[in-house]
Amino acid sequence: MPDDRYARAKAFFQEIADAPEALWDALLSERCGDDADLAARVRSLLEADRAAGDTFLEGHALGPVAEGIAPGTRIGVYRIRDMLGHGGMGAVYLAERDDDQFHKRVALKIIRPGMNTRAILERFRAERQILAGLDHPRIARLLDGGVTPDGIPYFAMEYVDGMPIDVWCDHHRLGLRERLELFRSVCAAVQHAHRNLVVHRDIKPGNILVDASGEPRLLDFGIAKLIDPEDEPGMAGATATHLRLMTPEYASPEQVTGAPITTATDVYSLGVLLFQLLTGRLPYRLNSRAPREIERIICETVPQRPSIAVTGSAGESAAGRRPHGMRPESLRRHLSGDIDTIVLMALRKEPHRRYGSVELFSEDIRRHLEGLPVRARPDTTTYRLGKFVTRHRIPVAAAILVLLSLLMGIVATAWQAGVAAAERDRARLAARKAAQVTDFMIDLFALSNPKENAADSLTAGEILRRGAARIATELDDQPEVRATMANVIGQVYMEMGELDSAAVFVERALSVRRDLYPEGHGDLAASYQTRGNLAAHQGRYDDAEADLRAALAMHRAEFGDIHPRVADNLVDLAGLLLEKGDDTAAEALHRQALTIRERAPDSDPRSIAESANALALALKRQGRYAEAEPLYRRALTLREAAFGPDHYWVANSAHNLAALLQSLGRYDEAEDLYLRSLAIVRKRMGDTHPELATDLNSMAVFYFLQGRYGDAEGHFREALSIWRPALGDSHPHVATGINNLGLTLMNLERFEEAGSLLEEALAIRRRILGTAHPHVANSLGNVARLAHLRGDLAGAERDFRRSLTLYESASGPDHPNVARTAANLAALLLDRGDPAEAEALYERALAIWTERVGDTHPNVAGALSGMGRVRAAQKRPEDAAVLFRRALTIYETALGADHPSAAGVRERLTALDASLSGGTD
Repeated sequence: MPDDRYARAKAFFQEIADAPEALWDALLSERCGDDADLAARVRSLLEADRAAGDTFLEGHALGPVAEGIAPGTRIGVYRIRDMLGHGGMGAVYLAERDDDQFHKRVALKIIRPGMNTRAILERFRAERQILAGLDHPRIARLLDGGVTPDGIPYFAMEYVDGMPIDVWCDHHRLGLRERLELFRSVCAAVQHAHRNLVVHRDIKPGNILVDASGEPRLLDFGIAKLIDPEDEPGMAGATATHLRLMTPEYASPEQVTGAPITTATDVYSLGVLLFQLLTGRLPYRLNSRAPREIERIICETVPQRPSIAVTGSAGESAAGRRPHGMRPESLRRHLSGDIDTIVLMALRKEPHRRYGSVELFSEDIRRHLEGLPVRARPDTTTYRLGKFVTRHRIPVAAAILVLLSLLMGIVATAWQAGVAAAERDRARLAARKAAQVTDFMIDLFALSNPKENAADSLTAGEILRRGAARIATELDDQPEVRATMANVIGQVYMEMGELDSAAVFVERALSVRRDLYPEGHGDLAASYQTRGNLAAHQGRYDDAEADLRAALAMHRAEFGDIHPRVADNLVDLAGLLLEKGDDTAAEALHRQALTIRERAPDSDPRSIAESANALALALKRQGRYAEAEPLYRRALTLREAAFGPDHYWVANSAHNLAALLQSLGRYDEAEDLYLRSLAIVRKRMGDTHPELATDLNSMAVFYFLQGRYGDAEGHFREALSIWRPALGDSHPHVATGINNLGLTLMNLERFEEAGSLLEEALAIRRRILGTAHPHVANSLGNVARLAHLRGDLAGAERDFRRSLTLYESASGPDHPNVARTAANLAALLLDRGDPAEAEALYERALAIWTERVGDTHPNVAGALSGMGRVRAAQKRPEDAAVLFRRALTIYETALGADHPSAAGVRERLTALDASLSGGTD
C-alpha cells in the first residue's frame, strides 16, 4: 500500500476506532467517500482492533495480540504479563513491578505502537495528570508513570480484579435496594472527581469494576475533561467527530451536539447507568442507527419510565438482568413513583434541569431508601403524608384504631368542630390568597432586575413603578404582604443602581415589620439585611456592618447556625468586611457560608458559585492567587451551567477571574475575559449602571498595565461619568476612579492635573475609610510616586514610608502591595544616594513577587531592573548588565518589546553597554 494511502487509512482508523460498530458504515462513508478500497483497508484495521478487545481493564486477561507488547517485555520497572484491554488509542497490560524494591501487580497503560500522534499524546498525558489529582477509594489510583526508551509515555494504575458493575449485579443476584446502594457508592466517586474539577464523560458499566469484596472502582479517564470555560481544541465540529470520543448509549445530548460539557453530563450518564441496573436494558435502542438518527433520538426522544420499561416484550427479554427475585409487575410497583421521577430527572435533555450535582442525585436515592420525600417530586401535602404513612405503617395503623375507638365519643361535638374547621379554612384561604399575591408580585418585580433580564426589557422600569403603585392601593389590609413587596422593590431598585429610590422602600418595609413582629423575627432580620446591603452600596460601611450583624444574630436565633438564610447573611457581611479591608475576617465568613451551602440537602449550584467566587476574592485580596484561581473557575463553570453564557453572573465571574489572571501576568487570557464581561454587562445593565463602571474601570487598569495610557484614560473617564451621578462624590468607588485617572495622567506627564486628582482621592478615602485602610496606603503611595517624579524627594520618601507601614499592618509583611511599595521606595532611595537600603528593599520585593506570581511576571522584571540599578550604583556594571538583560527578557515576553517598561530597561542597558565598551577602548 502506498505510504500516502496508508497514512490516510491509519488516520481514519484512529478517528473511528472508539466508535460503536453500528456507526462504522456511516463513518467510513463520510471519511472515505467513493474510495471502496480505502474503506475496505480501514474496515480491516477496525475488525482486527475489535477482535483484540475494545475495552480497558475488564478484570481478566485477554492474552497477547499481534500488535501488542509480548509477555516478558520490561517497561521501566515493570514486566508485562498479559494484555487486559485494547482500544483505538492505547493498550492496558497486566504487569508486575520487577525490581529489588517490591512486587506488585498493576495495570500498565501505554500508547499502542504507531499511535503516538501529537493529539493522542496530549490526551494520554492529560489522562495521567487527571488521575494524579484524584485520590478516592472508589477511583482506581495512579501509582507510577514514565517514558519508554522510544519516548512513549506510560503510567501504572491500581489493578482492579473485578467485573463490570452490571455483570457483577447479575452474577451476585442483587436485589433492588442493594443495586441502589451500590450505585450510590459510584456516585461518591464521580462527585469526588467533580470536586476536583474533572468530568469523566464516559461513565458506563465497563468503566466501573466491582471487586470480590463488592467495592466499585471508577476507571478509564481517557476522555475525561478538566472543567474549563473554554472548549478543548478540536472538539467543535460534526456529530460524527464527537461520537468517537464517547459511548453513544451513555452519552448526554450536549455530548452528541458538541455543546459545553459540565458536571451535568456525568449526571446524565449516571442516569442511564441506573436505568440499566434497574431494568436490565438501556433507555434507547441505538443499534445500527446512523449518526444523525442517534443524535435525534438522544436529544429529542423522551425515555420510558423505568417502571414501564420492565414490562412488555422488551422488559421480559431483559428479565435475567433485573434486580433478583422481582417479577415484572412487582418491580414495576417498586419503580413507579419516586424511582421513575429520580431517573427521569437525571435524564432530562436540558443540563440545567437535571440534578444540580451528583451529590443531590445520590441524596435523593438515599431519601427514597429511607422513606423520606425526594427533592425531585413536587413537595405536596399529600405526597409528604403518603411518605410518612409508608415509613410508619405500624404506628399509623395503631393510631387509626385509637381514632376509631374515640370516634363515638366525639359525635356530640361534631357540629361545633365543623364550625371551627370552617373558620380555619377561611383563615387558611386568606393566607393562601396573600401568598399567591406575594408570589405573583415577586415574579412581576423580578422582571425589573437587570441582573436577570436585559436592560432594554419592555417591562423593566415600568413594571417596577406599577408594582409600587399597586402596593399603596391594593394591600392596605395585608401589612405582611405590603412589607414583603416593599422590601423586594427596594432590592430591585438597589440592583438597578437607583439607591435613593431603594432607600424609600427599604425603610418602609422595615418600619412595617417593626410594628408587626417581635425582635428577632426572620422577616425583620431580612429587612435589616437589606438595609445593611443598601448602606454598603452607598459607601456607609459602619452603618452597613451594624445592620448586617444585627440581621445575622436574628437569623441564627431563628434558624440555627447552618441555615441557607444564615449563609446568605454571612456572604453579605463578608463582602462588606472585604470592602473595609478586613480580608482575614471576610475569608473566615465566606468559608462558613460555602460549607453551609455545600452541605445543604437541597444545595443550589448558584449559591455555591456565589460563595466560591466570594471566597476567591478574599483570597486574592490577600495575594493568595494560587488558592483563588480554582475557586474562580469553579464559580464560572457553575454559573455558565446554571444561567447560560450571557448572564450577568457569568460576566461577574469572568471579570473576577480576569483580574486574577492579570495579577498573575497572564494578560491574553485576562483580556479575553474582560472583554466578554464588559460586553455582557453593557448589554444587560445599560450604559449608566454602576456595574458597567466597575467593568470599565477594570478594563482601564488592564490598559494601564499594558502601557496603553490613552485607552486607559478614556475608560477611566467613562467609569467616573457613571459613578459620580449614581453614587455621589464621597463613595469609595468614586475615589478609586479618581485615583486611577490621576495615575494615568501622571504617566502621561500631565503632572498638575494628576496631582489634583490623587490628592482628592486620598482625601475621600481618609474621610470615609479611616486612616488605616489599604486604599489609603495605596493613595499615599501614588502621591509619593508623583512627588518623586516632580523632584520632591523628601516628600516622596515620607509618603512611601507611610504607605509601606500601612500595608504591612493591614495586609501583612509578605503581601504583593508591600512588594510594590518597597520597590517604589527603593527606587527613590537610589535617587537619594542610598543604594544599601535600596538593595534590601528590592531583594524583599523580588522574594515576595517570585513566591506569589512566579519568576516570569513583569513585577519580577521590575525588581530585577531595580537591582540592576543598585549594581550600577555600586560600580558593578557586569552584574548590572546581567540583571537588566533578565528583566528585559521578561518584559518583552510578557508585555511586548514596545511597552514603556521594556523600552526603559533597554535604554539603561544600552547606556551601560556603551560605558562598558568605552572603558575597554
